[in-house]
Amino acid sequence: MIKPIHKLLTPLAVTGLLLPAAPAPSHADLQDVRLLRVLPGHNGAVTALAFGPDGNLVASAGQDELVRLWRPEPDTPARELRHPAGVPAIAFHPDGRLVTLSRDSHLWAWDPAVPRCLGHMPDVAPFRCLALDREGRRVATGAEDGRIRIHDLDRGDLLQVRDADEAPTMSVAFAPDGRRLASAGRLGPITLWELEADASLALAGHVGVVHRVTFTADGEALLTGGVDGTAREWDGRTGEPRHSFTHRGGVRDLAVSPDCRMVATAGEDGVVQLWSRTPVAHLGTLRGHAGAVTAVAFNPTGLRLATGGLDGTVRVWSTDGLLPEAPAPTASASASVTPLPGGPAPTPTVPASASVAPLPGGPAPTAGAEATPAASGTGAP
Repeated sequence: MIKPIHKLLTPLAVTGLLLPAAPAPSHADLQDVRLLRVLPGHNGAVTALAFGPDGNLVASAGQDELVRLWRPEPDTPARELRHPAGVPAIAFHPDGRLVTLSRDSHLWAWDPAVPRCLGHMPDVAPFRCLALDREGRRVATGAEDGRIRIHDLDRGDLLQVRDADEAPTMSVAFAPDGRRLASAGRLGPITLWELEADASLALAGHVGVVHRVTFTADGEALLTGGVDGTAREWDGRTGEPRHSFTHRGGVRDLAVSPDCRMVATAGEDGVVQLWSRTPVAHLGTLRGHAGAVTAVAFNPTGLRLATGGLDGTVRVWSTDGLLPEAPAPTASASASVTPLPGGPAPTPTVPASASVAPLPGGPAPTAGAEATPAASGTGAP
């Protein structure tokens, strides 16, 4: 059961950096005009980000055992939520509560309006990840023991346990309808679980650890990203593979805009890539973090994007107007779009230097693109 505890927290003032507007850049490099604020303060890597329901409250979690609450527009002092261990994952409840994990096997619920802890829920194995269902009634946690536990958030009752893998579970996500759950383990494939039946589907294709799984808001697609340098899109119901987006380094995190049109992928290569889903196209690159980008999140309107990195900073960017103007993107050496075997061939608009591989028997690549062999990963039927 959730045990109530009471601990008031001390606000901490920070300074946000507001950058002046600049002439519109090319879509290959967007940082000058679209970076709104830099929020420093974490001592170590930023491990997770989330926007509150109002779209302007940003929560950032770090290896420094802190969750910071920011209101970057207008800039206000940050408040700290102290934990007894590092915080690998956070999520906002629809009612505004913030749910956090700490590595000492505790799940916490906070009222961000008055920074105090509303309760905690200890478990038996160190946590790695969490997800709330759309209504905020259930919370799924992935742990070091490879098990996925689903609790009733308010009562604390354990509802289900799924044995995903003997290795740690890296990421979990509820489908919007609440009937399916996606998970990724350190060693095993991505798994789609049917929560109302004893059934699951393994999705093979990534090579190595998968850091993130997330559904689009309409449930039509599942996006995944891993150390193999790809973010992959799958059919959210059947698991059929669709296409992949490529970084030079591993993908540490990814997010999909609430309108399902844009994908942001955060990489070991120190940049964030922005992609259009329909048509599949590379929109541009966000630079500025010193080192790997470890967390990324859209706000509820999709007009703001927060990123966090190994450098301990949170950066807030504007994505307003990016998709409507969407000209053919400029060449980017670190980004490419590749359809996956077994899925429909996308119709991307990409620079000549990016590779677009059609499926066997599919249409020829768009003029100006160099055809290359498709990725070797396959999805479960």
